Amino acid sequence: MNCITWTKRAPPWLGLALAALSVPARADIVLEQNVQSVLVSSTLTADYTLPSSGTLTVQLTDYAFPAALQSMNFSLFDTSSGSQLIGSMSAAGTEVFNVQAGTISTLFVAVASPATGLGMYGADLTYVPSSSQVPLPPNGGLLLLVGAAFVGALSRTRKAASGREVAPA
Repeated sequence: MNCITWTKRAPPWLGLALAALSVPARADIVLEQNVQSVLVSSTLTADYTLPSSGTLTVQLTDYAFPAALQSMNFSLFDTSSGSQLIGSMSAAGTEVFNVQAGTISTLFVAVASPATGLGMYGADLTYVPSSSQVPLPPNGGLLLLVGAAFVGALSRTRKAASGREVAPA
């Protein structure tokens, strides 16, 4: 005896649409990814203008090549309000600093190993605005609907071609 079972499934586009709506986009901005060689000592400064408050993640890495650095220091200043110190680091690692809209300045100072006079370090700075959800453009909803309709039509066409479903007359 042949038994035909019909099951009702959610449309294939529904999962895609729900996933697109439920996962907020993040707007991480990489300000600096730098590998710096040190000959006896090195000083590096940079200024950045931030559009809004948020967090700044600083990751310092001592590559210990050809030898570990004698010292490495990082300082972060708010120059919008007269060079006020926001925070600092005195060793390799990762720190997160709260920052406000405006201009910030960074200062990296590294001193090489006295034995070799050489060294190498990395500095990564990533800014995340506090309003890190990126809104869809005004046409974003329409784009989702058109995409869902296209995927639904494509699915229906494939089913009709395979003989599993007859297209309505």
